[in-house]
Amino acid sequence: MALKLRLLTEKVSKAVLASLPQVSPQDVEDYYRTNLEEFRRPAELRARQMLLGSIEDAEQILLRLREGEDFATLVRQYSLSPDREDGGDLGYFSQGQLPPEFDEVLFKLPTGRVSDPVESPYGIHLFLVENRRGAGIRPLASVADEITAKLTQQREEEAFQQWLEGLRSKTQVTIHWELLTPKTNNG
Repeated sequence: MALKLRLLTEKVSKAVLASLPQVSPQDVEDYYRTNLEEFRRPAELRARQMLLGSIEDAEQILLRLREGEDFATLVRQYSLSPDREDGGDLGYFSQGQLPPEFDEVLFKLPTGRVSDPVESPYGIHLFLVENRRGAGIRPLASVADEITAKLTQQREEEAFQQWLEGLRSKTQVTIHWELLTPKTNNG
């Protein structure tokens, strides 16, 4: 029964939404220009991390890094963190998104430099800051897909609401309250 209901719902949705116009590039650009503040981002940095079990391990790896070995390669070999498969890549983040002990080090560390060992409840970390980008407005090209999805969803919700309101206005509803009142079992 659930499959039948789901298929019927999908069929009705497709029929209701079939005539909706696609979101155009001009629609996306207009939304972007009207809502620029929505696309403001704080200063961010991109970093890699290596999680080790002891300060001794961290010191040994740090020596190898200072001799020129590749951070991401050593992460894949020695890190205990699940992100080791990606070379410890943490992606871009802004201040306050990671634990305070990480922010304290990362946002002071120059780009391209490896941190001294940092202790946390998870173990001992080494960090490498790879890139920084200042605060600003994200470019239209990087948010166009996000805007298209948002506008498409809004249009679909509006069309569905209008369709439901049309049905309600054309349909006479009778409520049999006596059928909704629970019967008491007197014995």
